[in-house]
Amino acid sequence: MIEFNIDIADETIKIICYNPFTHSIFKDYYTDEEANITVFPKRADKEKIRERFRAVLSGKDAEIVDNSHSFSEYHAIHLEMATKLIDRDVLLVHGSAVVADGSAYLFIAPSGTGKSTHTRHWLEVLGERAFIINDDKPLIRITDGEPIIYPTPWGIKRKPTQAEKAPLRAIILLERAGFNKLTPIEESEMFAHLYKAALRGETPAEVIKIIELERRLMKQVGLFRMQCTDSTDAAETAFGELRVESF
Repeated sequence: MIEFNIDIADETIKIICYNPFTHSIFKDYYTDEEANITVFPKRADKEKIRERFRAVLSGKDAEIVDNSHSFSEYHAIHLEMATKLIDRDVLLVHGSAVVADGSAYLFIAPSGTGKSTHTRHWLEVLGERAFIINDDKPLIRITDGEPIIYPTPWGIKRKPTQAEKAPLRAIILLERAGFNKLTPIEESEMFAHLYKAALRGETPAEVIKIIELERRLMKQVGLFRMQCTDSTDAAETAFGELRVESF
């Protein structure tokens, strides 16, 4: 059994695991600070993870899930940590978050739409003025002031060297199109997409808390739809318009 503490989303968390691979994933987050949250998935939690992946995988991929204890432990830790963090007003969202000139922009969309590709175009356009803080599952702390977005070991597997967190300025629903256009959207429309992108929750209390956090978050940031091509022109359009928006 391996025990260690990590600093993630300005929380100190004790991780208890069995696999050295799991331990290594968190190497950039180690801390000696005292933990206030403990994450230690039970065997049933790990088996539940296996069942979820078996339902959507086949062939060699399914064999990896069945035979890899580190795989199920890694994902079970991810789920337990994200669930416990909602009581700290921290929400896990599936999306790609890029930081430009000190402000973060979160792109959400169904898998395969091209979120990571789009944010990488921002790096091509802006160079050292931009970096991706996380391209898969960032954490967002919803405060009374400005929401803050953080890196996690899921997605980019290390902390960016430029910063460990950034203020979140906008959430953008990404859609592929034959043109590049950014338009504001209403909270009511964004909510359905954000709900699908965020941690869902498994109990009524968790679902209620997550919905509360999502509604608070949407009132604190700009909400947009970005219809775009797969090009640097799309990144130029998005950044050019988002930086001058007053929200």
